[in-house]
Amino acid sequence: FKVDMPKIAIYTAVFGACDSLKSQPPQNPAVDFHCFTDQPLALDGVTVTFVPADGRPPNLQAKEYKVLPHRVPELSGYDYTIWIDGSMQIERPDFTAWALAHPHPSGLAVFKDPSLACIYDEAAAMAHTRKYADMPIAAQADAYRALNYPAHNGLYTCGLILRDMH
Repeated sequence: FKVDMPKIAIYTAVFGACDSLKSQPPQNPAVDFHCFTDQPLALDGVTVTFVPADGRPPNLQAKEYKVLPHRVPELSGYDYTIWIDGSMQIERPDFTAWALAHPHPSGLAVFKDPSLACIYDEAAAMAHTRKYADMPIAAQADAYRALNYPAHNGLYTCGLILRDMH
């Protein structure tokens, strides 16, 4: 008898010149790799979909793919999608199996940040990066403080997001 394997996509979005398309190791279970970009990129084993820049900052255009995969026609036939930021490099061929071993009843799985304790730590770290130089990061952190959002309340790294697409 045949066991149907879930259809899995690992995908990223690279807009502007902030990140590059990285070669990722083959996975077990097998996956399809997708990249959505406004750059002339090509890489064996990756389906690259060209998307014209739309005037938004590149990191915001990329976030549309990150947070709204259900609106991306190229991802509609998958049982699971795994978002990885353009800056991420998968190191192991069992990465997909590891990610699928962390399901959540909501159908969404994110992972605790290994080095930052809260949104204020992240705001301080982001303030010194070229990628967020023109963004009002300090003002946003101040707005959370004004709402008495607590420090050291935990932080999830959303550079890796597993979704059950059903």
